[in-house]
Amino acid sequence: VGGAFPQNSLDTNAEKASSGYDIRHRAIASVVYELPIAKKGGFLGASPVARAMLGGWQTGGIFVAQTGFPFTPTAAGNPANSEGPNRPNRSCNGNLPGGQRTVDAWFDTSCFAKAAPFTFGNSGRSVLEAPGLVNLDFIVQRNFQYMENRQIQFRAEFFNFTNSVHYNAPNATIGTAQAGRITATLPASPNREVELALKVWF
Repeated sequence: VGGAFPQNSLDTNAEKASSGYDIRHRAIASVVYELPIAKKGGFLGASPVARAMLGGWQTGGIFVAQTGFPFTPTAAGNPANSEGPNRPNRSCNGNLPGGQRTVDAWFDTSCFAKAAPFTFGNSGRSVLEAPGLVNLDFIVQRNFQYMENRQIQFRAEFFNFTNSVHYNAPNATIGTAQAGRITATLPASPNREVELALKVWF
């Protein structure tokens, strides 16, 4: 809310900032690899039993690493006595170095203070950065040929394979006891999930 609407509708120049959807750095890599065993002419390839049981398996994955979204600090209550969001005064950057960030203190709350009554705070929009995300989805699959032009595919998919915690943005309301603390994970990034599937081509 603090970044969706202007603090002062008569001063739109104060709203110039990064988009709330600005992911500054994002890397994605995907791979599919067919296991080189139980193939004719290769390791265990001479055994029909090994080829039937071990041949044709594939593994793959999608890896994503990205920085966090920017978010906007707000002030508790309504110091400016206005209809829009109230921002605090900002005296320093507020973003802590990566090694100092914790779920209980994601940003430096001492850099922010509520503005004087009936005044707008000087903090800009989208000046803080939420936690980033690192995620790996993994898959194991195999196609079984049971007729000349028919196949069955077995798939085992592991979403968030490493069961990593993906944190939501911290509480950004200056003047509350929870300011700077992360109290939730991203709803769109749950814990590890496993899905088994069969697909038939006919």
